[in-house]
Amino acid sequence: MNIQKIQVIVSIFTAIVTVGLSFLGFLLNKWNKKKVQMDVIKEYYKEGDSNELIQARKNILNRKHIANEIFEYENSAYPSIVCNFFNKWGLMVKYRNLPFYIFKGSSGHGVTKCYEALKSYIDKRRVDNVLYAFHFEYLYKKIKKHNNHQRKKKWYFMWLKK
Repeated sequence: MNIQKIQVIVSIFTAIVTVGLSFLGFLLNKWNKKKVQMDVIKEYYKEGDSNELIQARKNILNRKHIANEIFEYENSAYPSIVCNFFNKWGLMVKYRNLPFYIFKGSSGHGVTKCYEALKSYIDKRRVDNVLYAFHFEYLYKKIKKHNNHQRKKKWYFMWLKK
C-alpha cells in the first residue's frame, strides 16, 4: 500500500469520527439543556409553593379586591417578596433559562394579577430605583402579548369551525 493511500484512509476515518463525535456532543448538549430546564422548572414551583410566598400573594391579592381601601405597603414585606420572586423568574425567562410555556396557563394568570395589584407600589419604588422589578414587568408584558395574540388567533380561526 502506498503512503498516500494510507494518509487518505486515515483522513477519511478522522473526518467520520469527528462528525460522529460532533453529533454526539450536540445531542448531549440538548439533553443537558433539557435536564437543566427541568431542574429550573422544579425550583420555580418549589419556591412558588413556599408558605411565605403563598401568604404574601394571598395578602396582596386580598387587599386588591377590597373596595375603596387604600393599602400602603410601606410597613409590609409582602410586596417586596412577590416582586423579587417574579423579577428573578422574569430574568430567567428573558435569558431562556426558564421556558416561557410555564406561564401560558395559571402561572401566567397569577403573574398578571400580582403585577396589576402591585403596579402602584412598583411605580412608587421606581422613583428611587428606575429598574425596580424590571424583569417582573418584562414577564407581565410578555404574558399579556401572548394572551392578546391567542385571542386574535382564536377569533381569526372561528370561521373555520362553522
